[in-house]
Amino acid sequence: MEERLKQTKRGINSIRALLSLVILLLGIYNAGAIIESAGFIFFYIAIVIISNVFFIMLPEKMYEGMKLHYIIFILDIILVCFGAYWLGGVSFKMLMVIFLAVFMAALSQSVGMSLVIAAVTTAVYVIISSTGRETGFAGLFQEKEILNIPFIFVVSLHASFIAEKANQELEEKKKVRQAYGELAEQFEGFRGDIHTLNEFHSRVYDSLKQAVIVTDASGAVKVFNSRAEEIFGIRRGKAVNLNVNHQEGLSGPAKLLNELMLKKQPSDNKEISVIESGTVKKLRANTGKVKDRDGNIIGYIFSAEQFF
Repeated sequence: MEERLKQTKRGINSIRALLSLVILLLGIYNAGAIIESAGFIFFYIAIVIISNVFFIMLPEKMYEGMKLHYIIFILDIILVCFGAYWLGGVSFKMLMVIFLAVFMAALSQSVGMSLVIAAVTTAVYVIISSTGRETGFAGLFQEKEILNIPFIFVVSLHASFIAEKANQELEEKKKVRQAYGELAEQFEGFRGDIHTLNEFHSRVYDSLKQAVIVTDASGAVKVFNSRAEEIFGIRRGKAVNLNVNHQEGLSGPAKLLNELMLKKQPSDNKEISVIESGTVKKLRANTGKVKDRDGNIIGYIFSAEQFF
């Protein structure tokens, strides 16, 4: 990820350095006009240099996504337009060629193709502009407007680079969405497997003749089998996920589980009495610890068998 951002930053700043070089060379060529401009072009060139330093100093993480890329591209288009106005000769044909080159380069989404597109659009411009001139090609190359041709190559390169990066972003998002879809399908499969496994465990507990109550380490009920429902007169849905100490009908199991949790005293066939719907029931109860593979206590189990 960091390497990709470094490459993106290096690519954008290389294009901006090329643009700056073109502007500086045209500035040297038009030194006389710059001196007569009362500082306007000096200010323009200073903005170009300062913007280069600013974007070079930005951290790589700022180049993630496309927002900064679009800001830089718009800024550079503005710089190109002012550069063409002050340092070259601007005509409607030249502006159309520049924006046509930008459009076609963006569609190509290839930095290599952008140079070919710039060359082709420049050739078309030269042919159209020279048509009807008495001096032909020679006269065209004497015009100051021809100095804008380097701008065509720079903006084409810039547009194709931005389009290529945008396309890469879209491809990465597609891959992420595809991976997310695959993970979602796997998750649905796992959830189905877990549901089947939980259903199997519930049927195993329900097949036992003893009442079974399993809690987590905090005392919240996680397993409450059908025999426990019969003995204590509590529906499973009301018992599960509630703390065993907060359920009125489970005072007997709660007492034995608390002795195990707090006093470390397990019960082994201990006789207790519970009252359910006015009927006294005699139980032989056992308690134990539930441990993970590392021997850590993750829960407690209560089992009881009614004998009277």
